[in-house]
Amino acid sequence: MKRVSLLLAIVANTAFGSSFTIGPNGIDSKSTGLDGSTFFTFAVGLGMADDYRSAKAGYDDDEFSAPNTIPYGVYYQSTGSMAVKNDWISPDDHATEVAGVMIGKAQPDGKYEGVAPGARLHSVGISDWFDDGLSAVALNNLARLNVTPRIIATNLSWGVPTSFVEDDGRSHLTQFIDWSARRQDVLYVVAAPNSIDQTPSVTVHTLG
Repeated sequence: MKRVSLLLAIVANTAFGSSFTIGPNGIDSKSTGLDGSTFFTFAVGLGMADDYRSAKAGYDDDEFSAPNTIPYGVYYQSTGSMAVKNDWISPDDHATEVAGVMIGKAQPDGKYEGVAPGARLHSVGISDWFDDGLSAVALNNLARLNVTPRIIATNLSWGVPTSFVEDDGRSHLTQFIDWSARRQDVLYVVAAPNSIDQTPSVTVHTLG
């Protein structure tokens, strides 16, 4: 598995990707059209899973959502239908901020743009990451959503101890992620933990 560094910036209730990340030294979303600047406005489908789901501007109330962050779908656990309005949104805005880094639209002043604002994002909230079965089923449901374009990459921002996300592949959940990367052709980026007294890490699960 490879280790990568991630350059993210979070401001209040709006988030954006750094210019380095979206440029030619990063994912170069400006050239590929992921920023929505080309005819292929919705070039890819993206997924994200967190303790809570992202809020969706225009669907959830303004007090819970960021105006530049509009996921295509928001879900709770393994249900395939849209989450209940205003339900299971992160109280600290973390999931919404992560979604903003991924697909946030540029504001009138040109600021706060995500790395791929032209992508369609599907956000799921999972209540208990320590329940391997629940988490695996929720992620499997996300990967199997009958959507166009299909989800090709999913971000997991784990807010759990490092010991839970050891990348030795022994836990049921990490084995599922490895299986899904291989069989469902989904790229997983796993970031953990959030605690200041633990060392953050980002792990990329790729095919093979």
